[in-house]
Amino acid sequence: FFCEQAIAANPYAQMLPVETPQLTPGKINFTSTTQTTSATLPQPLFIVGDDPLSHKWLTHHEQRLKSLNAIGIIVNVKTEQGLNRFKQYDLTIYPVQGHDFAKLFSLNHYPALINNGKISQ
Repeated sequence: FFCEQAIAANPYAQMLPVETPQLTPGKINFTSTTQTTSATLPQPLFIVGDDPLSHKWLTHHEQRLKSLNAIGIIVNVKTEQGLNRFKQYDLTIYPVQGHDFAKLFSLNHYPALINNGKISQ
């Protein structure tokens, strides 16, 4: 019973830790302000981690991400406490391994937004 309550409090906690060594917080080196991708997504996607850069980025871009109806993935988060930090944002964000996203979008760093065939930071 106690274990069920813990899972009910944050059902995604059982997915932890989520680690994606291929992706780290940092500045993406674009040739311009955005980079294009041939991958198509059904809706905008943003990639973050549980780190100061990502949280600062989310605070700055939260309203825009919400207006785009963007879905987020947390590619690096180790603890339930870290996962709970994302509850402060009024956004849909899931802990997900980011290996495939790193490869698909040729990314080494995050935070990033993929929208309408463009990758921006």
